[in-house]
Amino acid sequence: MTWGTLYFYYECENCKKKYKYSFNELSEYRDNFGKCPDCKTEGKLIKDGAITKDDLEYQEI
Repeated sequence: MTWGTLYFYYECENCKKKYKYSFNELSEYRDNFGKCPDCKTEGKLIKDGAITKDDLEYQEI
């Protein structure tokens, strides 16, 4: 059984945006993986794993 895509959930400490990156896109984003899509600062990792109950609070990058 599979749990689907692995996500890394972040919150930007600068602008408070919540967003997530899929592990499958690690090579695509390289140095920008984990950075806020709006202000480009490094986000605070909140959690990682498969889709969770509060998944819709986080914008998918």
